[in-house]
Amino acid sequence: ESPPPVAVKVAPAPPSFRAKVVSLDRSWGFAVVELAERGSVKVGDRLTATVSSGRRVDMVVRRVSGNLASAVPDGRLSDDLVGASVTRN
Repeated sequence: ESPPPVAVKVAPAPPSFRAKVVSLDRSWGFAVVELAERGSVKVGDRLTATVSSGRRVDMVVRRVSGNLASAVPDGRLSDDLVGASVTRN
């Protein structure tokens, strides 16, 4: 006789992360990222911005305030970052 079936619990998928670069602060060297959900990132998180040309820019979150995060890119700030979609690494 076969053993009774075992119920398998599947963890719900985490909510999808959505964010966008809304401006640059050249004097401090960071991109301002608008988060779709407050609390979705913390200081030290790594993000990737994908600009319209397809180029990807890795960034590190340095400050979070409400639904905005300041992220320092690896490399130089460039104007094409504004409007870039952002994903979490």
